[in-house]
Amino acid sequence: MYILTFQRTRSKHFQRALNHAMGMGAEWDGETATLAIPAEDMLTAYEDLLALFEYVSRWSSLKATFRGKPVDPFRFIFQVWNTVNRCKMDKEQTNDQRHCWAGVDNRGWGCKHIRGILLGTHGSARYKTSNRYWYNFGEFVDTNLWKINKPLLIEKIRGEVTAKALFLCPHFKSSAIKDVVENLPNFVRVDNVQYTHHFTTGYVNGKKKHIPVNIRHIPPRKEMATIQNIIQNDPGRYQWN
Repeated sequence: MYILTFQRTRSKHFQRALNHAMGMGAEWDGETATLAIPAEDMLTAYEDLLALFEYVSRWSSLKATFRGKPVDPFRFIFQVWNTVNRCKMDKEQTNDQRHCWAGVDNRGWGCKHIRGILLGTHGSARYKTSNRYWYNFGEFVDTNLWKINKPLLIEKIRGEVTAKALFLCPHFKSSAIKDVVENLPNFVRVDNVQYTHHFTTGYVNGKKKHIPVNIRHIPPRKEMATIQNIIQNDPGRYQWN
C-alpha cells in the first residue's frame, strides 16, 4: 500500500489540495491528511495524483511510504505508472509472448525492467564493484573454484523488484526469477579462459599482497577488440564503476 501524507499549511492552495485528497478517499484529522492507495489501484494512481502534486509537491510536510518504507512521493508513483503500467498495457496490446524478455533472444530474469544485475556475460569486465553480474554473488571454496550463492542472488534481484514495485504488474511471476537462478551453474571454475580472479590489495602478516575477492568474466577476443575500439574512439563516454 502507498500512503501519502501532508499537514496543514498556510499555502493559499491548502484547501484545494485537501479537497482533492479527500475526494480520492483521504482522511483528515484536523492536522494531517492521509491518503492510502491499495496495491490494486497503484498502476493508475499517478493520473489522479498529478493534480494534487501540483499543489503539494514543494511542501516540506509531504511524505510517502510504500509497504511501510519511505519513498519519494512523486518519483515513486510516477515510476510505477510510467514503467510498470505502461509496460503492462503494451504487453496486452501486442500480445507478444516475448514482451517481458530482456531481449529478442534473451529471456532475462522474467521481467525486462530487472536491470540491476546482468544475466549474461557480455561486454567488458573492467568494473570494480562486485554486484554487476550474476556470477559476482558467491565465495571461493578453493583457489580456483567459486561457488554461486543462489539464495543471495535471488534476494538481491527481488530487492530490485520490490524497490521498483514490479510485482504490481499482473504478468510478473516471482517464480520466474527462482527458475532462472536455479538453472545457473552452482560453481564457476576460474580457468583464465572464461573467468579470472578479481584481486584487491591487502595486508597479510604485515605484508602487502593481492587477495582474490571475486571473479570476472573474460570477453572473447573479437568482442574485446570491438569494445577497445569503441573506448579509444570516444574515451570520455566510458567510466568504469
